[in-house]
Amino acid sequence: ARSDRSPIEIEETYADLAQREEFVLSVTEKGYGVRISAYDYRITGRGGQGIDNMDLTRRSDAIIAVFPVGHNDQVMLVTDAGMVIRCPIHDIRIARRRSQGVVIFKVGDGERVVSVARLPEEPEENGAADEPDNQEAPDNREINEGDR
Repeated sequence: ARSDRSPIEIEETYADLAQREEFVLSVTEKGYGVRISAYDYRITGRGGQGIDNMDLTRRSDAIIAVFPVGHNDQVMLVTDAGMVIRCPIHDIRIARRRSQGVVIFKVGDGERVVSVARLPEEPEENGAADEPDNQEAPDNREINEGDR
């Protein structure tokens, strides 16, 4: 049962499937994280038992955030001491459920991650895609009668 498609066509098909696959990022309060395929989570009905997400048995840690991410997104983490880090998602390795994860943010002793935000991929930096290059932005200042 050989395929009639060329190796290039098969590779393009795999690349297309990889682009459409959805991933879930899990982050712990000690700065560990793991990117897991959404297909690793089974769909259960109401009242289900649930499934383990990450292996936290070797360290006293807790998962603080789980959300869907894209390959080109970024994530921003904030600690209770006010430290902030911005990290691209593609630097976080893809693993299976129940893995321990990798260090995303090295937190100090007694410090913990308290907030995580996903920064979606944007086509251009600083909103430059909103305005054409050769066109000036309109002047939106109000002119009061006393200013003339």
